Amino acid sequence: MSTPYYVRQCHLSWIPATVGKNQPSNGVEADSRIYVARGEVNGHVIPGKLPLRIGAAFIPCDGKEHGLGKFEILCNTNIFPNQSLYNWIPESDGRVPAGALLAGATTDGLPLYVARASINNEMCVGKVNSEYKCALMPWGNVEHQLIERMWPQSRRRQAHLSWLPAYAKQTPPPHAVAAEPNIYVIRGRINDDVIPGKWPVHLGKGYISYDGKEIELDSFEVLCNTQLKPTEHLYGWVSHTGGNVPDNALCAGETQSSEPLYIARRVVNNEMCVGKVHPSHGCAYFPWGGEEHSENSYEVLCFLD
Repeated sequence: MSTPYYVRQCHLSWIPATVGKNQPSNGVEADSRIYVARGEVNGHVIPGKLPLRIGAAFIPCDGKEHGLGKFEILCNTNIFPNQSLYNWIPESDGRVPAGALLAGATTDGLPLYVARASINNEMCVGKVNSEYKCALMPWGNVEHQLIERMWPQSRRRQAHLSWLPAYAKQTPPPHAVAAEPNIYVIRGRINDDVIPGKWPVHLGKGYISYDGKEIELDSFEVLCNTQLKPTEHLYGWVSHTGGNVPDNALCAGETQSSEPLYIARRVVNNEMCVGKVHPSHGCAYFPWGGEEHSENSYEVLCFLD
């Protein structure tokens, strides 16, 4: 099967990070070794820059450049590596192009978008909103105003679902997406397949189904709600059958042959399970009791926006 041109997936994710730790290799770059980041100051969530040579993030706020020890890095978590679903688009005079990436908000709800521009021959990443009529960039301990800038353009308005690296023995991240309480949606890799599955926290393992078996995982990615208002859900579970999925289903994995796999849930032997919808097989598969269980009916995790 050829790789589909576009399916709905979490191709951009906000990954928590701190100063002094190794940063992910899949960060979205504004320039070589300058990642897009965001952080919080005085209740504002603000996009900014992470120069890898320094290891700390910087955001503009109230006329100053603020250095942060804790922040989030925008990462490319596209399961189809040959696709590019975002780009930088030139703009000016406060205009925000359709598809601009919403990455932050002020305390009074003003949306903030990611922008980049060069200041004193150094690429910077900062914030912009159409009400500002300019971009605001952190550089040299000062918040700089710029009229011309470039925006990353994404097919969706914000990265409201993100894949975060996790380990089976850790505490689940805040706002991890659950199939039911304490059973979380994950994905893992085996033999070049990327497969959605389950993380029952009380068992201390992640599980995916593959080749007739239930596979245990100690490390995986967990799906988290990273939208700016995490109490609001832009996703939901939709009933389906026969390997079919709605158009707005979340693509969470792929086979070796690049067939997309989707997130499904259902009860198997009185226990909630999370597994994969495999469209060409006409069913969903679930990991339970050491085996891979085939089911015709299930619920699919879908975007609601």
